[in-house]
Amino acid sequence: MNVKNNRRAKMTKEMLKESLLELMRTTPLQKISIRALCERADINRSTFYKYYGSQYDLFHAIEDDLLLRIDETLASIDKDPDPADKTAPLINLLDYLKDNLEICQLLMTSDVDPEFPTKLMSRTSIQSTIDESLSKYSKTMDFYLREYLLAGEFRIIYQWLNHGCKESSESIVKLLLSLGYATINPSFDIDVFK
Repeated sequence: MNVKNNRRAKMTKEMLKESLLELMRTTPLQKISIRALCERADINRSTFYKYYGSQYDLFHAIEDDLLLRIDETLASIDKDPDPADKTAPLINLLDYLKDNLEICQLLMTSDVDPEFPTKLMSRTSIQSTIDESLSKYSKTMDFYLREYLLAGEFRIIYQWLNHGCKESSESIVKLLLSLGYATINPSFDIDVFK
């Protein structure tokens, strides 16, 4: 009986998440009512409130699910890393974002969670790549450079996703790493633009 209830709860939550994403294609989250959401998911309001306090809570649950799946995807590469290949985790991340393009676009273009870029870019694989690059700087400079690099990397990924991922994940990672390296080493010649 408990397994059946757990399965039903999971299915209900998935229906609510799918319904919210469908509604967000045409309507900003701020204008989506619980009534419209429940009608789309074909559940009653009391069922909605059993799991979520608001449409914002549901939105954050979708966001948390995406970040968890990203972490799982990156962890699968981290289990057997090739020390010579620093790009594999980042390529894997971009491939995952590309494979989940619609949900990523909705989460990134929504103004509901201004911390989402930070949450996305603070994945361990991204941080370790930046940490390695910044190791020679003082802690104060390290902080500013990290913020600069993370904001720039997010904007490149954001634009890449919003333009339909026309370039390969590999070429975007090469661009990100080249720009990061050039920021830290001004005499570096960025060959991505050649």
